[in-house]
Amino acid sequence: SGPIRLPGFMVRWAIQEIRKEVLARAEFDVEDLVPIERARSASAAALFAAGEEDAIIPPHHAESMAEAWGSGDCEFVKLPGGHNDARPETFFEKASAFLAQRLSVATLGAGD
Repeated sequence: SGPIRLPGFMVRWAIQEIRKEVLARAEFDVEDLVPIERARSASAAALFAAGEEDAIIPPHHAESMAEAWGSGDCEFVKLPGGHNDARPETFFEKASAFLAQRLSVATLGAGD
């Protein structure tokens, strides 16, 4: 079995319902969000990753966010595959090390 394919009209309807719910609860329109404008004022560390063949969020979006990231403590990783494809074990190791270093967490070795 693979991914569930939904008709476009269902996806558009779901997105509109989510948009309306966010507007009602948080009083802003998600269509007005421009993340890169806020990236420059970021103060937290960030690890950006993107699939080379991502058709949902093009990899250059994540790369642009990493370049604009204000804290300077960020990394960008380009991965093989698309948006929902499996990621190589090396990426999980990199992500774990990134978090452990910034959270001051001791990492466990393979034999621990």
